[in-house]
Amino acid sequence: FGEALLIFDEPSAVVFRTVEDTDLICIEWPRLQRAMSEDPELSQMLFACLASKFLSSMDEWRQTASHDATWRICNLLLIFADKYGEDRDGRVLIRRRISQQTVSNMLSLNRITVVRIVKRLKEEELIEMVNGFYCIRDMERMRRALGRC
Repeated sequence: FGEALLIFDEPSAVVFRTVEDTDLICIEWPRLQRAMSEDPELSQMLFACLASKFLSSMDEWRQTASHDATWRICNLLLIFADKYGEDRDGRVLIRRRISQQTVSNMLSLNRITVVRIVKRLKEEELIEMVNGFYCIRDMERMRRALGRC
């Protein structure tokens, strides 16, 4: 995180919040520069990471342009289910509290839009709330719904 800013000596214009407790380390530019000149594999790894992030960013823009808000919310819930999901009697409980405001912020959607779509997903019995956590009732059905959006 932040390696491009360090490599190109640019200040960060980004503020972020982690989903989990996180420890960040700071590497000063002279130390990184020295390490990169001593270890070409480190340079390759950093530039591969930058390329991956660039391509991921391009894909995110493509998804924003080519998919509607319902698809983006379903996709985000599936990503969280893969990362934080816990099997519960054939359903997948996402063991991270995700507010509708967080979804709105992450996807750059109006909060009212998120509320409306979440309500519809509940009515279609694709998701439910269990003790304040999102639960995907049927992962395969959710993936098929994603294809329809």
